[in-house]
Amino acid sequence: MYRLCSLMFLLAGPGDASPLPSAELPSYGGLLLKTILALVIVIGLAYALLRWGLKRLMPGHASGGGEISILDRQPLDSRRQVVLVKAYGRYLLLGVGDGSVTLLTELEAEAVAEAERRRAAHPPKRFADVLRSALGRNKPPPEPITPSDHSDDRQADKDRRDE
Repeated sequence: MYRLCSLMFLLAGPGDASPLPSAELPSYGGLLLKTILALVIVIGLAYALLRWGLKRLMPGHASGGGEISILDRQPLDSRRQVVLVKAYGRYLLLGVGDGSVTLLTELEAEAVAEAERRRAAHPPKRFADVLRSALGRNKPPPEPITPSDHSDDRQADKDRRDE
């Protein structure tokens, strides 16, 4: 390697005093910092796209005080669903399927308001509660142990040992 470098200096001649490229590697800290910075930028762009850009691209998810809004949807199978739409003060129940939309019925505002009140009065069960009742464990989970509880237990153990 030394001989090759010497030969390169001789061939370059006296007029070319350019140094050889440095053999030093960049520091790992610098590389790590650049990688973290690039990752933060990519995550920030993805967040911005999902937060603002996707809402404008997805039908039915547009924000901003329009007169037409989708209140609820219930899938029937992989290609058909029933959709509740509020349009200019009217509540419409629509059947949506392979490229077609069919008006099933128009609902009264009082009936929709009553259904919303019933839904609010009986919120859906949490998965943990359903699993606990299915396993036959209807007791609530135990309370977490605080540090003061441990000191009482240690004192009771010490009293028992002293007896």
